[in-house]
Amino acid sequence: MMNPVSWLQMTNMISYQELVRTFPNIEGRNVQINAIHAAKVKLTAMGISCGTNTIEKEWTHFVATAWGVTPSQVVSAAKALKRRESQEQK
Repeated sequence: MMNPVSWLQMTNMISYQELVRTFPNIEGRNVQINAIHAAKVKLTAMGISCGTNTIEKEWTHFVATAWGVTPSQVVSAAKALKRRESQEQK
């Protein structure tokens, strides 16, 4: 588990409420995927592994708590990011 200072830094860094309030919004889907990408980059820089996109992973719970959504919604957007990245590599 990370220390409270790191948790506070991460929570401030990924204040998602102002960015997009509802996950199912089609128009906001790219915003959600971009936000997940930004969160994963920041968390990785802080030493938190974000390589696996499952609800069991600590990072998905951190992001979900900070954004006020469920871990499964975070995983869904993370998997969409992975699909987008693999399509861009082709």
